[in-house]
Amino acid sequence: MLGDRLQSLNTQILENLIRAAYLPTDKKADQLREINIQLEQLRFLLRMAYELGFYNSNGYQQLFEQVQAIGRSVGGWLKKVTAA
Repeated sequence: MLGDRLQSLNTQILENLIRAAYLPTDKKADQLREINIQLEQLRFLLRMAYELGFYNSNGYQQLFEQVQAIGRSVGGWLKKVTAA
């Protein structure tokens, strides 16, 4: 069940990133904020999966770093969109 939720959330984030890329500039900010919320939910679920023993520390660290990198990219994109 947790694995299904992680997979579903990953897919939703990807779909929302694609959607944000094609939205007009004035509508991107709301979509990017939604993605930030989903990334926070993903971080929480990854921590839960790690604490339940689904990932070892190396696997968790790699996943968490990738999610953090995506978050930084989305944050930069949001900053650029809201400054325009």
